[in-house]
Amino acid sequence: MQNFASISPGRSQTCGIELFRLWDVDEDSKYQIKRVWDDWDGPSSTMPTAGRTGLCGARTLSGEGWIATSDGRRQTLGPDSLVVLPWLDLTGWGTSTESWRFYWFEFFADEVEPLLLPNVQQIPSGSAERADITTIQSQLRSPMKPARAAASASFSAMLYRWLAHASIEPTSHHRNKQIEDAIELMHRCVDRQLSVGQMAAEAGLSTRAFATLFEQATGQTPKRYHLNLRLDAARNMLLSGRSNVKETAGYLGFSSPFYLSKLYTKRFGHPPSEAH
Repeated sequence: MQNFASISPGRSQTCGIELFRLWDVDEDSKYQIKRVWDDWDGPSSTMPTAGRTGLCGARTLSGEGWIATSDGRRQTLGPDSLVVLPWLDLTGWGTSTESWRFYWFEFFADEVEPLLLPNVQQIPSGSAERADITTIQSQLRSPMKPARAAASASFSAMLYRWLAHASIEPTSHHRNKQIEDAIELMHRCVDRQLSVGQMAAEAGLSTRAFATLFEQATGQTPKRYHLNLRLDAARNMLLSGRSNVKETAGYLGFSSPFYLSKLYTKRFGHPPSEAH
């Protein structure tokens, strides 16, 4: 029996995204483009653009390109690089070396600011990403609206993964991954107690360093964080009506129903018998 919830510690809403075009580009050194039209989609648009803000993104696979913006900057895009910015900020782009292989995305968004990566980011790619993009290309070409909506949804998920990676400072990326590994262990072991030493070993850190970094990242001690996960699991089990306090305590590794009730009441402000 299992009935555990993964609960977001904060807001997790997304911006509405509508993918319009996805270009798969493999060009030589002659590829040099200058934006000469005012409308973001040019004079032959097949998509209503009035009142909408268009964004574009370049995701380099190999070779090297450049992108120029209205603020006078010119940035280089090497392998595994990504940039996302408003279409109207672009003044030109092109190949810097003998070749440039990249994906070019054009899309609309309800909110612009949360999706911008105006400075080139280095984000590792892989075969899974390319397979996902191949699927998105097929869906986007479909005459069926649900398939095209699936393309926008899949692209949105990919974009948010890129944004999540870009939001982590390079110097702290490894440390964040260590904390995430420990939290994943806590979720897997919600049915028993873990020592801080076990959590630290999963993160590959000393007990003291792990405890310090974990509290800096989450605002809670490792033991408190794991206990709260277990109490959340207890509450979900009780609310489901499939187990009583004694059964829940046994399943989640609490020493007694009384001990679970004591911790539960302290956490939620009412005893387990009043779970609602």
